[in-house]
Amino acid sequence: MKAFYMFRLYAVTFLGNFRGTHEEEHHLHESPKAMTIPLVVLAILAVVGGFVGIPEVFAKDANILEHFLEPIFAKSKTLQHTEAAHLGKEALLMGITTVLIIVMIVWAW
Repeated sequence: MKAFYMFRLYAVTFLGNFRGTHEEEHHLHESPKAMTIPLVVLAILAVVGGFVGIPEVFAKDANILEHFLEPIFAKSKTLQHTEAAHLGKEALLMGITTVLIIVMIVWAW
């Protein structure tokens, strides 16, 4: 449902026509640098932070956060054979979610 509303927000904002008056359209301007620069920095950090915990489905041993916390959770990893089944379930859930998002985008369009 969130994908539907986020795509609708994108479509109305960037693909639709301007809904205000001509006078309002004339006074539109870009945000000042005091607002834009922190948002750009936060966006870059969000992208980098997203790759810190990348799932093993995309790359073997790429999850930096898991390796960093491994000494803390070493005792809780007693069942090593469950990890292989977990990767299959993770890939299946990511695939289902991706298909559902695409369906919601097409429905919203």
